[in-house]
Amino acid sequence: MVNNRGFLGLLPLIATVELTLANYYARRVVFIKASLWINTVIWMIYSYLIFDFAAGIMQTVISVLGLISLLQCIRNNG
Repeated sequence: MVNNRGFLGLLPLIATVELTLANYYARRVVFIKASLWINTVIWMIYSYLIFDFAAGIMQTVISVLGLISLLQCIRNNG
């Protein structure tokens, strides 16, 4: 009843739940970085689907930088 956009309307809920659970359960830095990257990608997709291109572009930049940081963390921690 509160969602008239189907799956699109669920993306913010999915992103919020994912970040909440990751913040509660993640103990290693690599898992926290991966969670933040996943969350950013979800918000990026949502932004483009609702035609919010300014936020989508910023989320894209943040996602790329987050992925680089995640890969460096994985490489350094073996």
